Amino acid sequence: MEKIFHKCLALSLMLLLCGCATKYETDTLTVFVDKASLEDTPAEEITSGSIDMKQMKSDKKLNIGIRLSFQDESQGRAKLPNQDQFVNDAYKYAQNYLGRVKAYRVVVLPPETNENDLKTGKDFDGVKYHFLIDMHITLNSEIEQRFDYDEAMYKTSIEWKLIDNRTRSNGLGDNEAPFIKESLTCKNVTSRKIAISHMARRRMAGSEVKNAMNAYKVTLENALIEFRAQLANRIPFGGKITRMRERDGNVLFTLKAGEKDGVTKRMQMLVMNADGDHVAIATATGAAKETESTLRVWRWLSPSLEDTIKEIAGNKKKAAAYFDDEDEDNSLYAICLGMPTPSKDERTQIRDFE
Repeated sequence: MEKIFHKCLALSLMLLLCGCATKYETDTLTVFVDKASLEDTPAEEITSGSIDMKQMKSDKKLNIGIRLSFQDESQGRAKLPNQDQFVNDAYKYAQNYLGRVKAYRVVVLPPETNENDLKTGKDFDGVKYHFLIDMHITLNSEIEQRFDYDEAMYKTSIEWKLIDNRTRSNGLGDNEAPFIKESLTCKNVTSRKIAISHMARRRMAGSEVKNAMNAYKVTLENALIEFRAQLANRIPFGGKITRMRERDGNVLFTLKAGEKDGVTKRMQMLVMNADGDHVAIATATGAAKETESTLRVWRWLSPSLEDTIKEIAGNKKKAAAYFDDEDEDNSLYAICLGMPTPSKDERTQIRDFE
């Protein structure tokens, strides 16, 4: 009997440890952009949101203000005993994450900011925001009872509206007043299994509140990763190309934007000239400096510019002098076509933003 008891205990502990695994699911309108997704796309269909060449040439990041609100709709057994404190902690977690989105100057607006302030283009502390975002995050959890374990489902839903605030009044654009460009949603859900003792019919171990907080951090960060991709689809970012060279038959550009500016490895970049004409598609491969990126061209969109650039890039003297010329016709820029599909680790690795 004692041996049987120890076997049952060992099995229950194994179930408990297995219950720490995460089941990742998503329901989203996000489009991640990778090289494979662009290989067969017709050239005329390749674009990147509303490209603002004036902004690109100013060499400054876009200002984005976000109104952030939170609520937990969990009920019954799934409701946390310290719900208000947890929502406050989740708010801070999201605030820290958004503040570290490097592609733009993102500011989470004061909690008392109301929706009308966003729609009227009100100045916040004198900052002229190019875009405003009204973001509402909903948390929800459910608990289903099984024979030997409870399964808790933790859900995070982000609903957000993108408001174009480039108006005449703030000197950022030609619009009379702000207008809502789009309303979007991204969702994420994960599950946790809590083993139940066959002998005592009770939870084996672990803090319910702590387990819930850790699970919500997974879903919240994954949903925010989806949001960041949705935002990049709609507000492209990048920089000016400062150098070019030829290596092993490939043209490499040096972009004046790197990790500190939100440009990541594997990101697909659209290369354009000063008039906004499409030149090529290149993959960002990283660089020695955090403020630069190396772009490897793999597809040309303009045969005439392809011949010209290949000739210049293959001649070190011409390549070195090309961007030193003050002629605007020589200028080249690159902007992202979106965010690359995150790896499994990038989706589920919870980083400390405190």
